[in-house]
Parts: sequence; structure tokens; C-alpha cells
Amino acid sequence: MRGFTLLETIIAIVIIEVGIIALTSLGVSTLKQGRYIINETIAANLAQEGLELVRNIRDTNTIAENNPWDKGINNINRGIISYDNPVLSNISSTSTDPIACGDSCLIYKNTDGFYTHSGGTKTKFYRMIKVDHQSNKDTITCQVGWIDYGKQHLITTITKLYDWQ
Repeated sequence: MRGFTLLETIIAIVIIEVGIIALTSLGVSTLKQGRYIINETIAANLAQEGLELVRNIRDTNTIAENNPWDKGINNINRGIISYDNPVLSNISSTSTDPIACGDSCLIYKNTDGFYTHSGGTKTKFYRMIKVDHQSNKDTITCQVGWIDYGKQHLITTITKLYDWQ
């Protein structure tokens, strides 16, 4: 009569368990990476939106008569802006980190699914816009930060706005 010995059975179980643990850990890692990619995409789009909203202020000033090109931008060092209130507003935080800025930089998601700095459900994202003023140009830096699995992440976008009139 031929059969498996106890030692052969234990070795086979260990090999199967190692395979199951490896597959489980691969699955968990894939889920974490997928979540990170989703959050990174949202943050990159929020950062780009911040730059475009500030650019819109400059373009609106260019169209309007008797407005300096940087009206509404020239008196801001650190600020926030949302599509539903396209005014660059000063924030009192002295931090250069949007997460350390706290609730004044926190982004909410409203009932229509749009991201804003006021009203709606809190998200994990924080956005801060910094303006570096120079003679005929302003350098606009938009940073969006979030914390995922205990680690802080940051997306930074930069553009230069010129007095091109």
C-alpha cells in the first residue's frame, strides 16, 4: 500500500500556504497602488484647476477695461480658490504646506460631485495657492496634499502669468 507520509503532507500544506499568502499580499498591494493612483489623479486635476482659476482672473482683468492685469492676484501671497467662488482669497496660515494649513485649505465635495473649499463632504485633499510677485509676471504655485495609509503626498503645479497686454 502506497500513501503519503505525514512529512510529505506537511510539506505540501506549507507550500500551498506560502502560495496563498503570496497571492493575498499581491492583492493587497495592488489595491493600495490602485487607490494611490486614483488619489494622485484627483490631486493633479485639483492642482491644475487651481492654476486655471487664477489664470481666469488674469484673463477676465485683461478683457475688462481699466483693470490692472493682476487685480485680485497682486495682494495675495497664500490663498484658496474654488470654481463656485472664483476669487483668490487670502488665508492666514503661515505654513507653506497645504496639509499643515488645516481646515482653511481643506477641500469638500458638494452634492453635485464638484470639489470646493466650502460646503459638502470633507475629502482628504488640501489645496493652497502661492503667488510670487515680480515686476511684469506672477509665478503661481498650486499644491494639493493628502494623507494615505499614514503617508503624506503632495502634487505641485507651477505656471507664470505675464502682463501681455
